[in-house]
Amino acid sequence: MKTESPAARLREYISSRGMRSTPERYVVLEAIEKCAGFFTVDMIHAETPSISPTTIISRGTVVNTVRLLVEAGIVAPAGSRDRHRIYTLQPVSTDRRRSGFQVKIYLECTVCGKVKPSTDKAVTAQLVAKRYKSFHPTSCSVNIYGVCMSCRRKMETKFRTLK
Repeated sequence: MKTESPAARLREYISSRGMRSTPERYVVLEAIEKCAGFFTVDMIHAETPSISPTTIISRGTVVNTVRLLVEAGIVAPAGSRDRHRIYTLQPVSTDRRRSGFQVKIYLECTVCGKVKPSTDKAVTAQLVAKRYKSFHPTSCSVNIYGVCMSCRRKMETKFRTLK
């Protein structure tokens, strides 16, 4: 399967729905591509002036563009942190059996807030195999909350010094 750039995927999605192709949408997408891994709307909004200093992009435009990118399958929700939604850039799907249905599993540390993608073939297989009456899923996100090893070690060290 040929891998298309996110900008080409956005262009195709916008034109297939008769929407306007605005420069602001592409600035937001470029800011998303610049962020490594996970991002929030506020992070993208803060990044847009460095990409296009002459274009003023409101937070509302960023919110609407991220929503559009989720609909287009270019960006995927990846949970939340401090009541802010976290997103990630979605790779092009290679699984044609379920029309791009993708399962994403994230491990989120409740102490430091670090989010790490994970793979669990048993969970993924079960979710892909699940069928729903009158509903066709396109994506699924599973968030598993706990304490990462780094924070756990710090907590254990602190506990030992208190004894």
